[in-house]
Amino acid sequence: MSAITPTTFEAFFLTATGVSPYKYQSRLAAADPLPEVLDVPTGLGKTAAVILAWLWRRTSGHPSSPVPRRLVYCLPMRTLVTQTAEAASRWTHNLSEANLLAEPCRVHVLMGGEQADDWDLHPEKNAVIVGTQDMLLSRLLNRGYGMSRYRWPMHFGLLGNDCLWVMDEVQLMGSGLATTVQVDAFQKRFWRPLLPCHFLWMSATLGESLLRTKDREDLDLAKIDPKRLFSLEEPEKQEPAVRQRLAAEKTIEVRKDPPPLRKRDGSGVLDRHQPGRISLLILNTVPVAQDWFRQVQAAIATGANGDGDARPAAILLHSRFRPPDRQRHMASLQRFVERQGKETGAVNDHPGLILVSTQVIEAGIDISGVRLWSEIAPWPSDVQRLGRLNREGRQDGAAATFWMPGSTDENDKGAPNESKKKRERIGPYFRRDLEAARKLLESVRQLMEQDGERRPYREALDAVLKTEESRQGLEVEYEAVIRPHDFLDLFATEPDLAGGFTDVSRFVRDQDRNVDAYVFWRDARTPERSEPAPMADELCPVPFYSLQQFLGAKGTAREWDAESGQWITRWASEVRPGMTLRLWQKQGGYDPDLGWTGNPADVPTVHQPATVSVPDKLTADGTSESHGWLSLADHTADVMAETNELVEAFELSDRPEGMALSKAAPWHDVGKASVRWKNAIDQFLASLRPKVAECRQKESDPQVQGLLDQFAALLAVPGDDCWAKFPDIKWLLGQPDLPAERKKGLRKSLYTPFQPRFRHEAASALVAWKAWREGTAPSLSGLAVYLVACHHGKVRTVLRSIRGTDAVFGIREGEELSPVDGLIPASTPIPTEPRRFGASGQWDDEGGRFRLASTSWVSLVEDLLGTLPKEHEAAGDGADQEQPDALGPFKLAFLEMLFRVADARASARPGKGRNR
Repeated sequence: MSAITPTTFEAFFLTATGVSPYKYQSRLAAADPLPEVLDVPTGLGKTAAVILAWLWRRTSGHPSSPVPRRLVYCLPMRTLVTQTAEAASRWTHNLSEANLLAEPCRVHVLMGGEQADDWDLHPEKNAVIVGTQDMLLSRLLNRGYGMSRYRWPMHFGLLGNDCLWVMDEVQLMGSGLATTVQVDAFQKRFWRPLLPCHFLWMSATLGESLLRTKDREDLDLAKIDPKRLFSLEEPEKQEPAVRQRLAAEKTIEVRKDPPPLRKRDGSGVLDRHQPGRISLLILNTVPVAQDWFRQVQAAIATGANGDGDARPAAILLHSRFRPPDRQRHMASLQRFVERQGKETGAVNDHPGLILVSTQVIEAGIDISGVRLWSEIAPWPSDVQRLGRLNREGRQDGAAATFWMPGSTDENDKGAPNESKKKRERIGPYFRRDLEAARKLLESVRQLMEQDGERRPYREALDAVLKTEESRQGLEVEYEAVIRPHDFLDLFATEPDLAGGFTDVSRFVRDQDRNVDAYVFWRDARTPERSEPAPMADELCPVPFYSLQQFLGAKGTAREWDAESGQWITRWASEVRPGMTLRLWQKQGGYDPDLGWTGNPADVPTVHQPATVSVPDKLTADGTSESHGWLSLADHTADVMAETNELVEAFELSDRPEGMALSKAAPWHDVGKASVRWKNAIDQFLASLRPKVAECRQKESDPQVQGLLDQFAALLAVPGDDCWAKFPDIKWLLGQPDLPAERKKGLRKSLYTPFQPRFRHEAASALVAWKAWREGTAPSLSGLAVYLVACHHGKVRTVLRSIRGTDAVFGIREGEELSPVDGLIPASTPIPTEPRRFGASGQWDDEGGRFRLASTSWVSLVEDLLGTLPKEHEAAGDGADQEQPDALGPFKLAFLEMLFRVADARASARPGKGRNR
């Protein structure tokens, strides 16, 4: 890339956004050290401040203290993610066009489902990752929601190293906030990452207890460091543009009951709606918001707003939509916002907009309404909602009306397994918090009307914020806090004795009724063997308790079980947070305009992908099924080249960790020298060829028949070699000339599973273990052997059998590997002793002692990972030896991730090793 054009941050910001920065935004860009807490009033551009400050320091050649490669922007609500990502993409595009970025920077979205982009294959590149706390925090805990279990360690390694974590609107994060402050403490005191992370918490309503947990108190990390607290300085408050927003006029009314939509005296929601402007109607739960939206639609349709044909539009926003429907609603809102006049905030010749929403409106969505109608929420949320009223200070006559929400039948019944304490809620909130918020809102209203004089809203709010009652309302009370031993245990990703995995949902979000499972619909009642994995656009987040109630006593869903490689039936009682579950289309439960309803009469449309991607399973080897033939020698050369490139990019060449990565590369796939691997390829081709021949005979389209002819020729084995990669239908379905309508049929007709029935990387690691322990490969280390094993995420901390007849991951006692040039000079047996717990050896009668022959695999992993440091013990480096150990979970996972990236890149783009 050509040299960047020198510029100031002010010009940089203006180019990105089209407006000049506030003074505090410029000050943040040069802050050294980086702040940990950003406390700035709503409406003053915290999102742009943080993202562009990071981008300026990371990519503009700015000399300030360095910042991590990845900016991880964590949001509490799904609705906020797309808007934030689109803004970041727009800013990076504008800066690239102006040649103001020294390096490219891509923006990626992490929400429900496997994502199509390859952000996790480029750890050395700058990236902005925007996602929900469910997606991001579950990955930070090595239990990523909505993704293959075998990729959990990869994302854990990426998000636990070299990241600037930004937690936006922390008042909505619940227990997820505690998880972020704990992980920050773990990295500072217990386990250092290979490359440091930095955590930044920001909101307009921060309490003093933000960072307070028992562990942080013990480690002297509970208090907010004044040097790391960033807030507006007094001169910055006097800046004209800031003053205009801080002095925005608004009135507050607190009612006992919900307002009517229309009333004779003109006090109803629709009566007070102003043409050309936004009226905000904010409810605390999705069902209540859906009910209000139906009523608003009905009232507008009958002309109940009194405006004849000039009827306002209505939009519903909440977090229970499939992505395309959510994006459609957000696009309608965005089109209106873009037309709002800069001076008046109105859209001329437009009847205006009624926006019905839930808590999603509280954070990240930069909109301004002239009317706010809201159920009372906890105090921090009410302050945020008021921040969406006359946000820019141009909406004359802005007024807010609050009322206490009523209990619902749903709330009275309580969610399954819900404690008595949880039933003290009204919707998602505790009754006591709502009562406290009501009193604080009344206090603001009274101060604004004190002594018969009109007092500015912001002046009254600031006075209330200084009270003890407000301070208590802003305090954080965590329901669940992850402890160090809990976190360390999460490094292992193998199933427990019951076949399940640790449920981390209580550490991701408060254990109320909003904890999600993810559902998608398919048109067939029973899944086919070739059924593709769900795409992100198919997935709808659903409160797990709501899904349990929807299924009832007789309904079922299907979940993919990677261990058995089958779709298994799940009853209501088996539904857990974070699951991805398949529903039959006719079971219903979803409306494109309302989102998840749980009503069987609402039958959604189904858009099943025509891709060849089937869900991953333990015995599958999807990355070996490729577009063409590739020998083991050539693939190994490619992996070595990719590994060395990453080692150099992260400056690890002279460190033991980098040496382990480089030494692991030649060994990673030697398990494919097994005769069983060659036989599995032969059996796969023998099954696939007649299916191709049958399709050729039935095909009437000459173009498709020509492609099938080419594919049939490709299936011929080119010679007697040890093949690391071989062709499958990915080649055919990837052809641009193949009509889209034919892909689904061919995928179903030609689907053929490759079944080696053993894990080749387990064989590779065991033979490397043997060479390491016997000293025939002195350059190997225990870390290198571990990296060989884990490069698909299926063989990691435990060596186990996968059926009754094998010893280790399908490998039988006495099996051998064929010779591999430069590594294995002759056929060699694959050792299986490391699977045993404890050490192996013999008792020496003469010496009266046990002579150690070998440690176990579990012992090796324990040495590499290390144990929980003693209280107040500083985090160790773990890399001062030729045989690294005690690396800690973050560092070990990062190295694991790098090795997997090298293998994935080599598989996706073969040839690099032969071009050097």
